[in-house]
Amino acid sequence: MVWLDKDGEKIHASIKKALLSQFVNLLKEGISYQIKYFGVGLNLGNFKTTHYEYVINLNQRIDVHIFLESSSISRYGFNFLSFDTLNVSRFDYTYLVNVIRYIAENKRKRTLEKDNKSTKYIIIELEIDNE
Repeated sequence: MVWLDKDGEKIHASIKKALLSQFVNLLKEGISYQIKYFGVGLNLGNFKTTHYEYVINLNQRIDVHIFLESSSISRYGFNFLSFDTLNVSRFDYTYLVNVIRYIAENKRKRTLEKDNKSTKYIIIELEIDNE
């Protein structure tokens, strides 16, 4: 999950699979919460969801309360970039991005081996309208 704070900053929050049933009906999209007693870890590795230095780890001790509606907390955290920005060689690809375009070509699956871990991925080619 990606959460927004009152300043519009995004932070990644994760739940271990064993605890998922505890949270499935507890948290709803679009509602503001006050949370206490959670774990904090470093945002390391490839495929990070946010640029924030830390991640929130939800655990059994967490205390969750609905926060009354507040106009100071943004409901959306989009940062739109041009496709050209993503296409430069110095772009930091360790962060995940969503792309809104048409798929022109879908190439075969590949596997990336790094630090004794393997990640499967597919290369797709995107086209901009009328180009």
